[in-house]
Amino acid sequence: MEPPLTARCIAIDKARREIIEKKYLEFLKDNPNTTIQESPEQTLIVIELLQRITLAISDLPDRPRLCLLLYYIEGLKQADIAKQLNLTTRTVQHDLAKAMVHCHQWIQKNT
Repeated sequence: MEPPLTARCIAIDKARREIIEKKYLEFLKDNPNTTIQESPEQTLIVIELLQRITLAISDLPDRPRLCLLLYYIEGLKQADIAKQLNLTTRTVQHDLAKAMVHCHQWIQKNT
């Protein structure tokens, strides 16, 4: 029997938060020359912002989410994304714009 939806959502959110926090702290450890000198409070604020961004991205439909991740995380050019996903470059541009608007609105609404 599956746990109630709320309990599952809480467990997923906790796991996401732990992953984001771990990755951010690893980044700080692996990049000691970074000029970021943050207090524990500032680190927590950044981690919470990263968590909200992750939730906003996960709320996107599949194709705009994939375009966003390929463009901003993988660093692919829009033309390369279009080729890889068998889309037009214009469709990729539209999906990226849609994804950015969605994320901005999601973060504003859930802050």
